[in-house]
Amino acid sequence: MKKLTGRQEIFAQHFALTGRAARSAIAAGCHPSSAHVQANRWLKIANVRRSVEKLRSRAFRKWEKQTVSVLTGRVLLALESGAGARSKQAEIR
Repeated sequence: MKKLTGRQEIFAQHFALTGRAARSAIAAGCHPSSAHVQANRWLKIANVRRSVEKLRSRAFRKWEKQTVSVLTGRVLLALESGAGARSKQAEIR
C-alpha cells in the first residue's frame, strides 16, 4: 500500500471529520479556486478513501464507547435517585 502524502493525509483527516471535500482540500493547502477538482482527484485514490474510512471508523468507536459510558452513568444515577425517592415515600407513610 502506497503511503499518503502530507497533503493527502491532512485532506483525509479533515474530510473524515467534516465530509466537506472542497473545504478539506483547502485545509490541506489547495487554492480555493481548484480545491473541488483536487478533492475529487484525491477521493478517487483508493488509499485516500481507505484512510478516510479508517479514521471515521476509529472516531465512531470512540464516540460509541463514550456514549455507552454516559448512558450507563445516567441509568445508575436514575436508579439511585429512584431508590431514594421510594425510601422517602416509605418514611411518609
